[in-house]
Amino acid sequence: MINRSELKLSSNKYDLLTFLEKFPGQILSREITYKKIKGTNYDAINRSIDISISNIRSKVGDKPTSPLCIKTIRNKGYMLMIE
Repeated sequence: MINRSELKLSSNKYDLLTFLEKFPGQILSREITYKKIKGTNYDAINRSIDISISNIRSKVGDKPTSPLCIKTIRNKGYMLMIE
């Protein structure tokens, strides 16, 4: 079950989560997500989106192996799960 308590997120993680919320059920690539959040082009070496997703998952009690909130789509990006 996802933790429903109030989340304390940095501005970057908040921006990332609200961006995903605008497109529930749609796969958003790291490139598109990074450009929207950071305003610059994505660099494959930069894993900040992955780290931010991991941090958000831990705060909401989500697990990458059995996601209830954010699903990783291999080689594609991320998708906010629709309840």
